[in-house]
Amino acid sequence: RNGQLWDGNVPTNYKIRSNISSDGTEIDEEKNLGRWINRQRSLFQAGKLKKERQLDLERIGLKWSVLLTTSWSTMYQSLVDYSEERRKERPDIGWDGNVPANYKTDSNPPLNLG
Repeated sequence: RNGQLWDGNVPTNYKIRSNISSDGTEIDEEKNLGRWINRQRSLFQAGKLKKERQLDLERIGLKWSVLLTTSWSTMYQSLVDYSEERRKERPDIGWDGNVPANYKTDSNPPLNLG
């Protein structure tokens, strides 16, 4: 994108549109590529991803961990900040324990907590 090298990560909320099904009929469907990538990562970490698929994904540059460049403590602090923001917004309810899949921090570069 924009002449930059791909970092091997796909945002969780990245969607693709498919207009032709496998049998050739026209469809209008959005597919969530980011969720599919997360599923492949989960299968890989559980040792259930077929080796051929693992190699195919590695060949195109997919990173198995989205936290390769972000430390656990940095992500944890971002989550603490997020939860405190939600509690301030709704002191009567507090934070429900969820983070939207498309949530990004205000840091530079932004971190994806969802």
